[in-house]
Amino acid sequence: MPGLGRNIAIFILGIVAALCFSTVFQTRAKDWPGYFEEVNVGLRQFWWRVRYAHQAEGDEWDRVIGIELGRTFSRVGIFRNNTFELIHDEQNRSVVPSYVAFTNDGPPLVGYAALEQAAKNPENTIYDVNLLIGRKLMDPKVLTAIKTFPYHVVGNDDRPAISIQGDIDVNYTHSEISAMVITKLKTMAEAHLNEPVSLAIISVPDDFNDDQRQATRDAARIAGLDAIRLVSESTAAGIGYGLDIPKDPYGSKVDSEYFVIYHLDAKESKLALLSVDCGVFETLALANDESLGGYVFENDWNDDIRLKDAAVDLVRQLLDGAKLATTEVDGLVFTGNPAHVVSIKYAVERYLGEMKARSFEYPSKDPVSSDEAIVRGVARQASIMGPPEDGYVSTMEVTPLDYGIEMSQGVFARVMKRNFVIPTRKARTFVTTVDDQERMVIPILEGFRAIASKNRLLGTLELTNLPKKPRGEVEIEVSFEIDANYVLTVFAKEKEKESGREAKLRIPPDWAEYYGDDGIEKLMEEAKEHHKEELRFLQGVSYVEPEEKGDDGFLVMPKGGRMDFDVALGA
Repeated sequence: MPGLGRNIAIFILGIVAALCFSTVFQTRAKDWPGYFEEVNVGLRQFWWRVRYAHQAEGDEWDRVIGIELGRTFSRVGIFRNNTFELIHDEQNRSVVPSYVAFTNDGPPLVGYAALEQAAKNPENTIYDVNLLIGRKLMDPKVLTAIKTFPYHVVGNDDRPAISIQGDIDVNYTHSEISAMVITKLKTMAEAHLNEPVSLAIISVPDDFNDDQRQATRDAARIAGLDAIRLVSESTAAGIGYGLDIPKDPYGSKVDSEYFVIYHLDAKESKLALLSVDCGVFETLALANDESLGGYVFENDWNDDIRLKDAAVDLVRQLLDGAKLATTEVDGLVFTGNPAHVVSIKYAVERYLGEMKARSFEYPSKDPVSSDEAIVRGVARQASIMGPPEDGYVSTMEVTPLDYGIEMSQGVFARVMKRNFVIPTRKARTFVTTVDDQERMVIPILEGFRAIASKNRLLGTLELTNLPKKPRGEVEIEVSFEIDANYVLTVFAKEKEKESGREAKLRIPPDWAEYYGDDGIEKLMEEAKEHHKEELRFLQGVSYVEPEEKGDDGFLVMPKGGRMDFDVALGA
């Protein structure tokens, strides 16, 4: 308990110091930029240390490692003294193949030892485990992947498990297999540092849902690590290339920059379009091609032109998804084996055309290699948990859907749109639809359709005993708040100070399980398909005259009685 009291006291003092420093130093930022940034990073480190004080002590914060947990290859690194260190194994290899093998003699083989014997032991050599991790057995992607595996995948409740054939058949979960790769990386890091390691930041594919991310955290826990943060691969690459470092961190605000991140894995191409605004990353669009991996370029030299065209088409698909022109792209970076990247690099650069000059190197540092960008990024992100290093890094999660309420006449009023950085809070004001309306029912919805009934109902708020006034004069503020754990809390409050009624509803996140892997993308496509139909629907809605429908006598309408097409259509 004395330790807890001390931590609370330090936390309170830290908040007071932050408020004082922010007022003084922000006005002097141009005079003392270096000192201001040191204080800024130090305060962030303080928060992390307090948050995880029960899990790590003392010098452990100076040994937070970054792990690139890749589908085919994995790496581990650390930032020390403002310098990136890519960690090697006992044979001076910096790459660990994401392979695990079981034999009748000795413990499981991991990395190169597993890869090198795969041809003679295919049934018990496990790879591509991230195609299974966190998914359900009947997931179409799992069923497709199983057909290509030489090893056996069985059911464990509704989840896939890996069956090892031998004297005694043993089943392993995907998290247990992944944990063996993480253990190998952890052991390499401890040998490099000559000290134990317990904290890590780990990269995951951009399209991993909540179940897959939790399964990755479970794998880290099994390996004896606390994954204090998971970072999407594209964001990690952006940090690794230094895209988060503002051109003029203490000058006037600049517009967002747009970067194409082309991740050429050995077995697939994965692309992301990132918006970077003063160090904050936001993923705008994703695209992938599971048939266009680096290995293809090694084996299909005769189809070199076709493969380059496929890479360019994938970039075009990415930009089309974000409705962004090639002239609006500020930069292009690649991750993956440099020998593979060179096969498509110039073709993609020619397609994007002349781009704004932007250094993809740290000041006074060596150039960033494409095969080290992701691990460098997670290591740099990990460095803010330890001694002050580079600043400005902010890796943000975003809202997965649009959120709002049902108004009178069946209109969905968006309060919070998809891709808002969380935690976040948004509010709108609504009013009564009939004279002397004493009761107000507010259906809470998520989705992308302008017609309320086409969206998913999450719950309902109700306000009663409202003051009897003419329609439109009783104002209700509805606010949506999503915390860092995706928990949604909706508040409804009458704005009248003296007798303000209020209600609150807390909604735990279940969208990942409810919609599945592709469900949200399908909803967005459906909304696009019905856009014109819903526009015609909205054009027929009017709040000028009182509604005569009895079932609408307890709903709300927009303040001022004006139909807001931009809000309803999410434009």
